[in-house]
Amino acid sequence: MACVSKFMKLLTPEECVSNEMVLPDEFFEKYAHHIPIVLYPYDGWSFVNDHFPGRNPVDKVVPPFYFIDNIAAMIPNRVEYVLSDGQRIVGSYCHSECELTGLASLCHILGVPNLKALNLLVFSYEGGGTFKIAVFDKSMLEIPVHVNVHQNVSNSPAFRILVQQSHMLEYCHGVGISKDFRNVTDLWLTQDSFTTYSDNRCWRLEIKKRRDWTRTEIHGGWIQFRDDMQLGIGDVCVFQFKNDTLHNFNVRVIKKIRIAS
Repeated sequence: MACVSKFMKLLTPEECVSNEMVLPDEFFEKYAHHIPIVLYPYDGWSFVNDHFPGRNPVDKVVPPFYFIDNIAAMIPNRVEYVLSDGQRIVGSYCHSECELTGLASLCHILGVPNLKALNLLVFSYEGGGTFKIAVFDKSMLEIPVHVNVHQNVSNSPAFRILVQQSHMLEYCHGVGISKDFRNVTDLWLTQDSFTTYSDNRCWRLEIKKRRDWTRTEIHGGWIQFRDDMQLGIGDVCVFQFKNDTLHNFNVRVIKKIRIAS
């Protein structure tokens, strides 16, 4: 039987100096008949985040001072978030801003528009740049995560690009990926890259997102890719998943039919 395995409780002053605490009502009523004696292992430094500043915060959280003061120096720039079902999300830690980023993927997996739609997040640092994340609802019950990210994005094609006149300029300033493919682009970092393959050739394309998260664009690598593939205005590049990652794609080109004059 599926069972919510955790709950979150904010301790009262009395409970902080006692060896007992009162279970949340909804948790007790639902699961009291099969609650065993449980020892919850301490996995290291943890913190709770229930404050998400900004109008539509989708990507970042700032750990509290005590966490930064004790742990931040040991956190690498690249981090991974591990969800309750074992899924891993790649993120990053900005030492200058003391921010954990890359949480837009969590919003996408849970089907919420931004972090404000969540009540509370618990981050547990496991070392080596790995954080476990638990998500709790307004009743302080953990929200189970059963969705597999690769099932969400495994339908081919992953995304398409219609080659436009601006994409053919000598100095192309970015090739936008349509919002129709946000099920893929939302899972990339603010600055990311992927490798695309055609026959025995491959290209590394660099990705950047605008600060308002409304647009994802290909920047570095596009001109070489465009020239090697001999693209023209009106051609369509179809990118399909090569394997179970978000960073490897096969590409095929559907050429525009050009009528000779």
